[in-house]
Amino acid sequence: MPEPSLHSNTVIEVIERDIEDFQKSPLIYIDYFTSYILTSVELQRFCNFDDILESFIAKSTTSRLAFTALKKLSASLILKNEPLPSQLEIWLVNELQGNIVEPSSGKVGPNKTEVEHLLLISCVRKAATLSGLPIYPRSTTGVENCAIGLVASASKNLKQKSKKTPFPTKPLTVERRYLAATKWLKKIS
Repeated sequence: MPEPSLHSNTVIEVIERDIEDFQKSPLIYIDYFTSYILTSVELQRFCNFDDILESFIAKSTTSRLAFTALKKLSASLILKNEPLPSQLEIWLVNELQGNIVEPSSGKVGPNKTEVEHLLLISCVRKAATLSGLPIYPRSTTGVENCAIGLVASASKNLKQKSKKTPFPTKPLTVERRYLAATKWLKKIS
C-alpha cells in the first residue's frame, strides 16, 4: 500500500471544505446554468480534462448547454491568457467559421444529479490524490482506508455539523454512488 501524502484527517477536512463550498454556492440550484461550466473547469485540476472536453464537444451537437459551455470555457481561457486545448481550439475555429451550428433545442440547464456526480468524482479523486490511498476499499485495508471512505467520513462530519450533505455517510453507499457517477460520465463521453 502506498504511503499517504497527507494524513486522512487532513484530507477529510479538505473534502469537507469542498462540499461546504459547493453547498454555499449557486451550484446547488438546478437552474443555475453555469454549474456545468464551473464544475467542468474545476474538474480540470483533478481528472483528465481531455475526457471531459471531448464529452462536451460530442454533446455540443445536440445540447445547447454543452455548446454554450464550450463558448464560455473558450472565452474564460482567452481572457486569462491561457492556451486553449487543441480540441477546444479546433472546435472554436469551426464554430466561428460557421461550420458548427448551435443546436436549436436540447437541455438548457444542468441536472442536479449530474452536478452532484461531477462533484463526487472530483472529491473521490482528490481524496485519492491527496492521501495516496486507493479509490476503492480492498478486503485487506477496509473501507476506512480508501478515498471513498474519506469522502464518506467528510460527509458524515458535515451531516453532524449542518444536517445537510449531498452525499451518503456510509462508505458502501458512497461507493455505489461513485460507481453510478463514473458510469454516467462514461455514457456521456
